[in-house]
Amino acid sequence: MASPDLALVTVGLTLLFLGQISSALNQETIKVCHTFGSGVVEPFQDTPFHLSTDCPTTLLHFIHQDVEYKITTTRNIKTGLIKKVVITLNNLRTVVTNGMIEVEDKSVSLPYDHLYKHIYPYGIYTQLKSKIMELSVRWHFVGNEIDHLWVRDYW
Repeated sequence: MASPDLALVTVGLTLLFLGQISSALNQETIKVCHTFGSGVVEPFQDTPFHLSTDCPTTLLHFIHQDVEYKITTTRNIKTGLIKKVVITLNNLRTVVTNGMIEVEDKSVSLPYDHLYKHIYPYGIYTQLKSKIMELSVRWHFVGNEIDHLWVRDYW
């Protein structure tokens, strides 16, 4: 069971990012949220901070026009790299772990095209682009883990 401190951190981070994404969706400019393998998190419009935990952490969570969008990350506490990312878009769950991508518990190969999302190689990165929102998630694998993940509200 999660400690009360962890629950407060998760709630605080969720509120921080909820505020940032709501203002990002109401503006026409490009906004970017980063998280790096070192544990640094750079919110859309705020000061970067360091977070060192191996518990699942909500990077982003909001609902826009009845569509829920949520991203959680889990880090390898020894390396700081991200070992698991769960991206939920309109109740469709994508899991990135061990260098593999699963959509609704089925391993997929790239490019992957779905009604709500498109996942494809983007140079040395992998990108998930929402087809129902102007949001994209891009990440870079180092072995089976991720050293850089970022979200943009417009590409």
